[in-house]
Amino acid sequence: MNHRARTGRRAAGVAAAGLLALTACGGGLHAEQWTAARAEEPTGAGSAPAAEAEESAEAPELRPREYLAAATEELRAATALRVTGDLTVDGAPMGMDLWMDDTGACLASMDMADDGVMEFIQLGDDYWLKGDEAYWAAADEPEVEEFLDGRYLAGSLRDLPAAHTPGEMCTLDEFREGWGAVGFVGEVAEVGRGEIDGTPVVEFELTRLLGEVSELHIMAERPHYVLRVSGPADGVHQTMDSEFNVPVEVTAPSDEESVSMAELLDS
Repeated sequence: MNHRARTGRRAAGVAAAGLLALTACGGGLHAEQWTAARAEEPTGAGSAPAAEAEESAEAPELRPREYLAAATEELRAATALRVTGDLTVDGAPMGMDLWMDDTGACLASMDMADDGVMEFIQLGDDYWLKGDEAYWAAADEPEVEEFLDGRYLAGSLRDLPAAHTPGEMCTLDEFREGWGAVGFVGEVAEVGRGEIDGTPVVEFELTRLLGEVSELHIMAERPHYVLRVSGPADGVHQTMDSEFNVPVEVTAPSDEESVSMAELLDS
């Protein structure tokens, strides 16, 4: 029985499906296109007072696509990102909390209802995975849960490609590249203003070529972070929230709290 491939592919697949709700709306103008668009705007007649001109230079009013471009650039420049949401994947509910930074640290947890709960820690090339009884039963590997007895399964990406672990979707660089690769083709329109946890946001609707509509909530003031994305995925309207530039707070489980992949394979 190939424990590595079976458990790793299952967890990575769930992570990828959960992130679809966020990345499917990604993209926008590149930085140089944003700058060019700003340069083309009419400046108006006459001279503005110095104070007014300074205020305008600090916080120019952006058009919808410029907000999208600014938000995309903030994501590409992020040093840490945390994404949370209660989703529906393959018709089943799933709660996800994915937190990663540019040091190679990642902390992820997934609650897959009847399919159990999984926690994943990654520090550089090393990772630790822990699932509850329902998780391993759904993976058709109850003997793994019995062997681990509540401990983490410890491994290294040096021995196992990231594509076979949740690490495939737990790396900030990979996530940013995925966002940039998706892009956005369609219409974007501002539909309102509001607040998320006390932070002013601008609300946009993105209508793609096939008519699917998603909503983006972008911080009204700089930095223009995307704080919330919602839209159709798996036939259900889903929402994911994000937090930027807060380093991952996690420590490696001790030897007493974990079992190595080699020990599992030798069992």
